[in-house]
Order: sequence, then C-alpha cells, then structure tokens
Amino acid sequence: MVEKKTSKLGNLSLIFIKSLSFNGLYWSDPSHRPQSYPTCLDVAGLTYPTKFDGRPVIPSPGKSLLPCFYGESAPRHETLYWEHEGNRAIREGKWKLVSQLGKNWELYEIERDPCEERDLAYDNPETIRRLAARWQVWADSVGVVPWSVTGKSPRVPNYHPEAK
Repeated sequence: MVEKKTSKLGNLSLIFIKSLSFNGLYWSDPSHRPQSYPTCLDVAGLTYPTKFDGRPVIPSPGKSLLPCFYGESAPRHETLYWEHEGNRAIREGKWKLVSQLGKNWELYEIERDPCEERDLAYDNPETIRRLAARWQVWADSVGVVPWSVTGKSPRVPNYHPEAK
C-alpha cells in the first residue's frame, strides 16, 4: 500500500492542482507545492518576507503561477525536489529519482512511464549518483532534517546495484 505521504507520482499528482482552468485558459505543466505560496502572495500583491521575528527567512524555491492565469508562459523549474517524512524525490528532465523512507532509490523515465511501474535504477547507476547528489545539495540548502526508521540516514544515498 502506498500512502499519501510518499513521493510516488500518483500521490504527488493528487496533493497539488493537476490542471488549472482560468479565464478560458488551460494549464497542465508540472508544478510543485512551493509554487502555491509565491502565487498566493502575487495574487494578494504582497512580497515574500526576508525576515520573521528578527531572523532571516529561507527564500522560497517556488515561482508564482499568476502569469499563466493570463496566458503568459508558466515559470518552469528545471528540477523539482521533494522531501516529506523521509520520503524523497527529485525530478529532472525525463528522470525521476524517488525513495521511500528506509528504501533504496528507484529511478523512472517519467515521460515513458508516468505510473512509475518500471524501476530503471539497476541499469543507470550514474544517473542515480548524479541525481542523488543534486537532491542532497538541495536538502542541505533548505534544511531537510534526516529521518531514521532503520538506523540509516537519508543523507547517504542508499542505492547498491549489487543488492538486486
């Protein structure tokens, strides 16, 4: 059973707006929860805070989707990152690297396999290493706190080709 908190596509597609129809326009590009905050601020005419209670605020990685409501190009992220309760993922181009807490990384070619049924990790160790390293840089930059259920930290990519 896959729970709503995992980083698998079916769960991600359901926790954010899958498509948007506004002002006669239809938009269905990949988006991400961090877009919601900048979009709401933009709609309200507010700016993102730089400090809270005297402390600096980490800048939002999201981009406002307001321009696409009016037919302009939607802002795009080259890479999308997730982490929720130790479940982690990165999507870049055709690839999506995903891992449930305490599990090995799985790799999917998302354009050909949108339901994430064929794990390509074993055949693509370099892609795993590259994307896992990028995920870790992002995780460190936004302050992801490692979760541990198995005694292993998600800070160390736990993909082992010989385990298959």
